Amino acid sequence: MKVGVVMVGKLFAIGVGPGDPKLLTIKATEAFQSIQVIFSPQANAGKRSLALDIAKDYLPESIRIETRYFPMITDYIQKVKQWEQVTIEIEEELNKGNNVGFLTLGDPNTYSTFSYILSRINSKFEIEIIPGVTSFAQLASIRSVPLVLDDESLCVISGTASKLKIKMALEMFDNIVIMKVKRHLKKILPLIQSLDLSSTSYLISNAGMTDEKIYEDLNGLTGKEDLSYFSTLIVQRRNEGKK
Repeated sequence: MKVGVVMVGKLFAIGVGPGDPKLLTIKATEAFQSIQVIFSPQANAGKRSLALDIAKDYLPESIRIETRYFPMITDYIQKVKQWEQVTIEIEEELNKGNNVGFLTLGDPNTYSTFSYILSRINSKFEIEIIPGVTSFAQLASIRSVPLVLDDESLCVISGTASKLKIKMALEMFDNIVIMKVKRHLKKILPLIQSLDLSSTSYLISNAGMTDEKIYEDLNGLTGKEDLSYFSTLIVQRRNEGKK
């Protein structure tokens, strides 16, 4: 892409899916061939980047990989500092003429760190967002249960939401996807149980990975389970009250 007489790079946001490398799209693998630098997020400092682990077998050897730690904390100011720092680094690479890829778990437009980069990146740069398979789409597929039917409604909500907001979602929608469950199961379980929806709910941790775990019925859970950060819960009213 040309801006005046200066050649600048293009930014790709690439959804790598929920965990199984075979769910990476053809379009994503094609994009890797034109990228010089990859930025990949880490949920924990010093630990491996899960998004990179999923994509690594499809990356050309010539790609330079930059992992960056994005803290999963409640300190908003600290998170903003990191978003802005990584945005600066990405823009520096683009200004050098390098095409840059930013990897995201699942889909780049669904609870993704990339959204905070997107809102800060200079508008002069060309950006292409390549969608990925979401964890809840894979969970429904693994269980061979339709996510929505006919005129049913679907709500996607974060486990970080307030109890009131989650309770309203559970009461108002036919199918509810709750993401970011790890630290919030103890808050969420009583709400599901109070509406007699435990037996029509299911939870998955590390979808598509070697340590994938699925809970088919929430009646046996206590809320103290040691879940992965990558845990998703689906609640359905289709067979409400089923025992």
